[in-house]
Amino acid sequence: MNDWYGYGGGRGGADGYNGRGDYGGYNDGGGRSFGGADGSREEMDRKMARYSSMSRGALEDELAREAAALREKGMLDVGKLEEFCNMAAPFMTADQLRRMREIIDTLR
Repeated sequence: MNDWYGYGGGRGGADGYNGRGDYGGYNDGGGRSFGGADGSREEMDRKMARYSSMSRGALEDELAREAAALREKGMLDVGKLEEFCNMAAPFMTADQLRRMREIIDTLR
């Protein structure tokens, strides 16, 4: 065992790391929890299987539906998407970055 066993990050485990190497979900600090031991791995696998078989057009349609639902609830934060894009940019190809920025602009 190493010194990091059981490390939960700065929020006492709220970031989802439970020290065993498996993902336990996370809390956004506002009382909302996502993922976790309630079948999140199965849910993720289900969504990956669903989305991996979709065409680009179908994925874009699904994204538009999800964005509309989030916007209606006041939960769509394009600024956070831009922050993520800027953080991920060094790991993306020029084409991936261009496409990500196009998507973000579409969601405005």
